Amino acid sequence: MSARRTMVDSTPLLGDPQALRARLDDDSHLLFRGLLPRDDVLDARRAVAGALDRTGWIAGGTDPMEARPGPSACREGDDGYFAMYAAVQGCEEFHRFAHHPALRALAQDVLGGELLVYPLKILRAALPQDPDFITPAHQDYPLIQGNVDVLTMWIPLGDVPARMGGLRVLERSHRHGFRRVRSRRGTGGVGVDVRDDDPRWVTADFAAGDVLLFHSLTVHGSRPNTTDRLRLSVDFRYQRADDPIAAFALQPHWHPRVPPFAELTRGWESTHWIEVPDGVRAVEPFDIVAERRTPASRLLTVGGRR
Repeated sequence: MSARRTMVDSTPLLGDPQALRARLDDDSHLLFRGLLPRDDVLDARRAVAGALDRTGWIAGGTDPMEARPGPSACREGDDGYFAMYAAVQGCEEFHRFAHHPALRALAQDVLGGELLVYPLKILRAALPQDPDFITPAHQDYPLIQGNVDVLTMWIPLGDVPARMGGLRVLERSHRHGFRRVRSRRGTGGVGVDVRDDDPRWVTADFAAGDVLLFHSLTVHGSRPNTTDRLRLSVDFRYQRADDPIAAFALQPHWHPRVPPFAELTRGWESTHWIEVPDGVRAVEPFDIVAERRTPASRLLTVGGRR
């Protein structure tokens, strides 16, 4: 990126659904500073770091909260990844965090209607000093499927200054519609054709408590982590309960490489965090390479329509 442009803070728009939707339609994203209490974020980090520590992902003799990588730390999808990921996916605190009242209220304001919090929740543990394996520029829609009006909330589990990377977003990129998917090296394995020096890229220094929200057609990607610590973040997704959802999104992320919820939830106080409202319609996935149509959005202007 030739110049580093900073995201606009949308915190002043909280509680105004019309203004939130208008800003989302203008910018393809919404950044909220301090939406979550810092202590709540650090509690979630502590639970995740504990799972990493138990599976060898934290350097011996160090504080797990510092997230210094241990001997088992590896790239997402490598064979050694799934013992750690099953431990995280079996952590009730991780799934409960997606139902934080502040996150639910924000999603409700933007979406309207009865809310569905995705059972499928994602942890990203980005290795330090691994610039060849970042998240390539992509849209979530071909990966999420189900329906187009799905919101992702990217939440750093701790402070993420520029040198640790974090996400960047291509402003107004949803208006182009569904872009052709291509195979790409990195997290997710797919991407779209976007110039790295496109002046519409925006990013930020993120702090614990910040939340970045974007639509499933928003082009986004990560930047390299140049520190000596893991970058920990979560991707939580929200949609209206009366919209269809892809059947795979009712299972844990990376299922069947990680166990089903019936096994992961043993010993939980409640399974509410992975349940969905009655009557939710699950649909089968489409071929993301062959698909060319851009579905209509009730939220945003896509391809000149709304």
